[in-house]
This record gives sequence, C-alpha cells and structure tokens, in this order.
Amino acid sequence: MKVFAFVAALIPGVAAADCAVERDLVFDLMERNGLTLSDRGSFGQIASKCRIRGMQISADNVDIEVGLMEWRLKGLDLVASGRGQVSVDGRVGGLRIVPTAEDPWIGYMLSEQTRRNLIDAEVQAVWSLDDGALELDALQVDFPGDNELSLGFTIAGLTPRAIAGQIGDLAQISVESLGATVENNGFADGLILGALVGRMAEVPGSPETVIDGTKTELARAVSALPDTLFMGNSKRAVLSLIDDAPVPWGTGEVSLVAEEGLPVSRFLVLGGGPVTPEAIGRALEGARIFVNYRPSATAR
Repeated sequence: MKVFAFVAALIPGVAAADCAVERDLVFDLMERNGLTLSDRGSFGQIASKCRIRGMQISADNVDIEVGLMEWRLKGLDLVASGRGQVSVDGRVGGLRIVPTAEDPWIGYMLSEQTRRNLIDAEVQAVWSLDDGALELDALQVDFPGDNELSLGFTIAGLTPRAIAGQIGDLAQISVESLGATVENNGFADGLILGALVGRMAEVPGSPETVIDGTKTELARAVSALPDTLFMGNSKRAVLSLIDDAPVPWGTGEVSLVAEEGLPVSRFLVLGGGPVTPEAIGRALEGARIFVNYRPSATAR
C-alpha cells in the first residue's frame, strides 16, 4: 500500500520532473509515513541517475542508515495526463538497521552487533498509464549472510484513476502473475518472532501451546484447499513449511499465474467475513500456484 501511496502522491503532476523534485517527493513520503529524516545526506546527480549518500532515518525504536540510494525515474511528468509510461530503476546500498536503547551501553552493544549487517537492494518496474499494467520486473534484497528476498509481479488495470479512488476503475484491477523467493538462514527470525509475539501475546496458554495450536489449524486449512489450485507437490511443500514454523530455515519459492487475472475485489471481500478454505478457493479460482520449499542443511 505504501507503493500505491507514493504513486498517488505523483497524481497531481509535475511540470518538469528532475532529481530535486523526485528527492523531495521521496522525503515527503517518508515523513508522511512516520519517519524522521535526522540527516538528509548529500544529494547529487550522476549521469542520468539521482543519488543520495549518507542518509539517516529514525523510526520507532530503530535508526536506519542508508549508505547509498540512487534511482532513475522516467515519465513522472506524464502521470497527470494518464498517457505514456513510467519506469523506475533504483538501488540501495549499505543500509543498516540499528535498534535504539536509552541505556548508552546497550545502545553501543546494539550498534556494534549490527555494524556489518548491511543490506543491499535493487528494483526495476514499469507502469503503463494507458492500460494500468504495472510490471515489477525485479525487487531483490540481499540481507547479511545467506538471506535473500526476490519478488516480481504483473498487475493489470492499475490506472491513475483507480489509484485516486475511482470505484469503477478500482474494480478493474487484477493480479496476473506473482513470483517470490525467500531464503532465510537466521536473519528473519527476529522479525518473524517479534510479529508473532506482538500478535499472540494475549492468547491464553504457553507460547509453545499457542504456536503448536496455530500450526495445526493452519495445516488443516491448507489441507482443505482445493487440490486444483496447486501444481505438483506444492501443497505438500506448504505443509512442510508450516511444520518447520515459526522460523523455518531454508529457501521457499512461490509463483502464481492467472491468465484471466485475479480481481483484487475478491481479496477485499475476504476481509468482510470468515476466511475459510472455501472463501480462499473462490478468491484464487483460475490461478495456478507452484510452491517449493527446501530446508537448509543448517536448520535447527
């Protein structure tokens, strides 16, 4: 949704987009999402790319250091007309996330522990304004150690009018394809467990009992999904992934193809009632899903 919010911020249009305008849009988006720019870094334009070095951002309980952020954004000035094509090619290098603490020694320890935990990322995307086709060709994030994320998708009907909230156009948005690969060998453990604790801490019972019960319910729900949704051994792979939860080590791959497209409205309906296997099956009707999971040799 933050990606949509950024695109929506472009709708009013820019007469002559340049690096300074694009930089200010990025900064404005960050601040409107609760981030504080404690240091905006040094800004410049190298060849055809915009570049920021040494940016520092503060969020809830973390400081984020960005060694390098550079991008090439084409077609920004076409958004207001709704005609043409917008493309972005960007990368982030040397990003470091440091948890903050009031105690100076704890803060020092956390900073030293993350000193070499640098994250690099690249993104390429193309958006056709005329028909609303958005193609995320690649989003690749390289985390410290053997940990990585890659994502790509194709969405149809995502016109400027739809993003601006025109209901008739919103109903035309659909997902045509989706592909993702996640490799986790420890880096994501804290994120996963932190989210689980925040969500389930108030559920009665010991943590082990609550997690085991949740895994059992989730496995039962997956088993009840129509076999026609899954290609090959995909359902078995999902069940194996659940069995290794909550912090599976290994590589998971998922791809979804829907020649006729999956209307986003189907998933919005899911939020209005119980999420049953039957409801999920209806939402994904017409899709072919492939899932593969390879546990790491170092998995605990």
